[in-house]
Amino acid sequence: MGAFEYRQAEEIRDTFVTHEVRYLFIGKSGAILLGYPDTTQDADIFGSSD
Repeated sequence: MGAFEYRQAEEIRDTFVTHEVRYLFIGKSGAILLGYPDTTQDADIFGSSD
């Protein structure tokens, strides 16, 4: 499995939006989405469907 990529974050976001799940990317995956020039092998996500 390769490094976590922005495209994957978009897919996760789209799925959560479809299912009305509130979410937050945290950790290094969140930093990558903000432009931090590094890679990681996972995504840390907090979700809630209250």
